[in-house]
Amino acid sequence: MSGETRVPAVSLADRAAAFLGLRTRGQRRFERHPVCIPSGLLLIGRSYDLVGVVHEISQGGALFREASDFILDRNGTRAELKLPELTVSVVIVASRASGYGVRFIHELPDETLVMIVEEYGLGRS
Repeated sequence: MSGETRVPAVSLADRAAAFLGLRTRGQRRFERHPVCIPSGLLLIGRSYDLVGVVHEISQGGALFREASDFILDRNGTRAELKLPELTVSVVIVASRASGYGVRFIHELPDETLVMIVEEYGLGRS
């Protein structure tokens, strides 16, 4: 078998995702930036306002942590993320102990992200 070339095993799910142009686990489209931004998350249709902090932000989304002991499963819920000088329409795509992962309906422009990171960024240690 000296003429064989070994190829790393790729799962069927990874091959299907690649074929469809989707990302697989561990791959992110946008770089995340660590920040500390006092913010609110208004749940559309419920008029329920959560108070908390955004801990990470990118052009495509953010990680919002409600100021509560409990995080409820709110995946798929449309909301408005209210930052000090900006309100962004979002969809909650992940509910976990670290907070709500939200995807922006419209990506943040580069200059807006730069302004936010300069004002609220924590830098990298």
